[in-house]
Amino acid sequence: MDLILVRHGETEANVEGRIQGQIPSPAFPLSETGVAQAKKLRDRFAEEKLEPTHLFSSPLLRARETAEIVSGQWPIKINNLEDLMEHDLGIASGLTLEEVGKKYSDIDVPLSAAGMFADVRNA
Repeated sequence: MDLILVRHGETEANVEGRIQGQIPSPAFPLSETGVAQAKKLRDRFAEEKLEPTHLFSSPLLRARETAEIVSGQWPIKINNLEDLMEHDLGIASGLTLEEVGKKYSDIDVPLSAAGMFADVRNA
């Protein structure tokens, strides 16, 4: 058995450095780049003749959109699982780290957290 994990494609919130959390749809759809990323992955999976038996996604819009694009060639249902949702980041959701620091000065937010995943952008 193979298990392949895929992160959602880029959203405008990613570009803006916004904390996405669990804000419900229609918040944070894929950007044009995110759609292109999902299509590129779909094409790669097709080239590798990948034939999954199950597909699971977070119910958040950005993850569902990615799953729908990537799975377009397979006649299988996308199973939405709340357990795959991003952490709920409460009052910080929708804000940048800088905005959190200004609006909620009593919250200690390390500004270095914004670059935490920078090294995996082009993986």
